[in-house]
Amino acid sequence: QVSIVEELEDGDPNMFVHHEVPLSDFPLCTAWMDFNRQDGEQKGNFIAVGTMDPTIEIWNLDVVDEVEPHYVLGGVSKKKKKVKGKKGKTYKKGSHRSSVLGLAWNTVVRNALASASADKTVKVWDLSAGKCLVTLQHHDDKVMNDTHSSLILYVSVRNIILWHIKLIFLLPNM
Repeated sequence: QVSIVEELEDGDPNMFVHHEVPLSDFPLCTAWMDFNRQDGEQKGNFIAVGTMDPTIEIWNLDVVDEVEPHYVLGGVSKKKKKVKGKKGKTYKKGSHRSSVLGLAWNTVVRNALASASADKTVKVWDLSAGKCLVTLQHHDDKVMNDTHSSLILYVSVRNIILWHIKLIFLLPNM
């Protein structure tokens, strides 16, 4: 559900359901962002949603009754490549391999979205291109995240790693 909270004339808060968004799975994390992929200068209301699926769905909250995400990052490929003797899923290039546990949009580098996963990786996505820019593989366990401005903090069982978002855009894939 997309709910609106507004302040009434008497100062009391008022909350109402504006519309519903049909998610593919139970949401584990969300990150609101105003970056518009179609026009980076024009702001909008978007929400990135991470679920038990390795897909990150980006929903346009300004569109009422939308039935599909505005766009998707990663996920399972619909094209099936059958390799003899191997079972399993084929993932889109740059995709997580397990649940997305944390999402963080950066207000300094507006086209950057960071995601943390149960696959022990952190990915930084370029929203303009709709692809994974860098994969950070420095964790021994599932990764969850917290952000503050241009810093990205990732926490797993044995590690706490702090990255500066501007440096990530300069690094080769890790």
